[in-house]
Amino acid sequence: MADTSPPDTPTQAHEICAQQGFDPADALSTQFLLSENPTDPVPGLETIALDRFTLQLGREMPRVEMRDKKGRIFGVFMGIGVDPDGTLITEESFARFNLDAKSFVTDLEAYIAYTAGRYAVVIDCPRAHEMLFDPVAHLSTVYDPQTRRAASSVMLALTRPIIENQLFDTTAIGNGRARGDTEIAYLLGHSRDAQVKFCMPNHRLNLDSFTPERIWPLPDSFPPCAPEDHEPLVGEMVERLRAILHALVDNHPSIMPISGGTDSRKLVACVTDKLDQIGELFAFQHTRYADLDATAGEYVVTELLGKPFRRYTELDAVEHAAKRPFEKRQAKRLFWMRTSSVAPPPNEHSRGLTDLTPPGHLHLRGNVMDVMRGVWWGSFANRGEMVSLNLEQEIGSLFLTGSPSKAVIAKWAEEYIRWKLTLPENAQALVYDFIFLELFLHVSSAKYYGYERNFYICPFSDRKLIETSLRFPVEVRFAGTLNEMFLEAADPRLANQPYRGGVRDLIKAGKWAPKTAISEDAAE
Repeated sequence: MADTSPPDTPTQAHEICAQQGFDPADALSTQFLLSENPTDPVPGLETIALDRFTLQLGREMPRVEMRDKKGRIFGVFMGIGVDPDGTLITEESFARFNLDAKSFVTDLEAYIAYTAGRYAVVIDCPRAHEMLFDPVAHLSTVYDPQTRRAASSVMLALTRPIIENQLFDTTAIGNGRARGDTEIAYLLGHSRDAQVKFCMPNHRLNLDSFTPERIWPLPDSFPPCAPEDHEPLVGEMVERLRAILHALVDNHPSIMPISGGTDSRKLVACVTDKLDQIGELFAFQHTRYADLDATAGEYVVTELLGKPFRRYTELDAVEHAAKRPFEKRQAKRLFWMRTSSVAPPPNEHSRGLTDLTPPGHLHLRGNVMDVMRGVWWGSFANRGEMVSLNLEQEIGSLFLTGSPSKAVIAKWAEEYIRWKLTLPENAQALVYDFIFLELFLHVSSAKYYGYERNFYICPFSDRKLIETSLRFPVEVRFAGTLNEMFLEAADPRLANQPYRGGVRDLIKAGKWAPKTAISEDAAE
């Protein structure tokens, strides 16, 4: 049961709840807080006592208590994962371990390292004190080394007023107004607070020292593959992603957005034998670009797969959208509190769209699969050209620009190089992929705490799949060759199909008519 009594020292999240009239049990339903013993119960959260620490979780946060073969608790797996054998993580998953075994810690770390999904793991027992995360830290976590607390959001970690991080225009980031040489997101582990840091992907958080320690990739993670190895490796990737998806949809009600890009197409290609188990294949249609996306998604689903497809439009969202100014302000404040102010809140119509989808489902997304296309190797000056390895362009990619100013380079070069040098040489040669995987995705992932209706998860967030992708030459990935090989192996019906523009051309040529409405300007 969640505690309801006020703590001696309330968190900033609870201060906001009190000021705005939010019920902590609702406002923090997908959040968590890890604090060192002794600790006060936090209103609205449920408590799990461990060894040196206490973990407190919102009622909607998925969790599995990790107990060894003798029933002894050694930690908590938060989120949802699929293990290296393709089996959903459950309480039974950890009965294979024995706290008394000499190799307990190394065996457990290896098992979690190659588990796919969206998760944060607390290991707190006499043998180890650490946190581990999925490959892109999609279940975003922050920590305060001074107070020795870790949490899902900055405001839940703090028991003092926030100290604005002077390295950033925090207001511009929170409102989505950062432009030019202004940082568009928090970089290199920084957060809105000057003292609180984001846990970086592929690092453990050592709970003894409260410092991050890199655990992956390994120096031999990406052995080069010869052309004759490409097809067998693609086959292995298809089977691994298929196993992950099957484990998810067999055990959880699921929905899947389908767009005009190849990532969602690759995802659905690996689950075409279980489409009847997916509650909805859909798209949000709220801008001209999204209109084309929805039309391409409908073409894939209805024409190629013969399944029903749902479009959600702004008109559908009208009755669910916040209308009064007070409601809009409340929605923004709640979003910022939950998400560490990493992004602007969705407008009331976009928010209304998300409230139309079936509740209580896994929301299966194609994010992370961009690594198969070498997406961060594209120049931000000309996306069709590959960039080279040099400090200017590497730092520029943090700002989504091809030509950062000298002041920007001087400001961030030292911290960026320090991060880059934590990578082994094989990964430094692929640094743009790791800028994408580690410096871009983990901060943007914090925004998913703002969408509590469903649990967002990226099935491709799996170190085995990422490792195999990175074995292919960058040129093969950047040219889209790996993409098409994957689709051909997974479901040939979805290979060599038109993207957004191609679907638009089919409509204009009268070769295909969407079953649901598309606005005239999007077809032009």
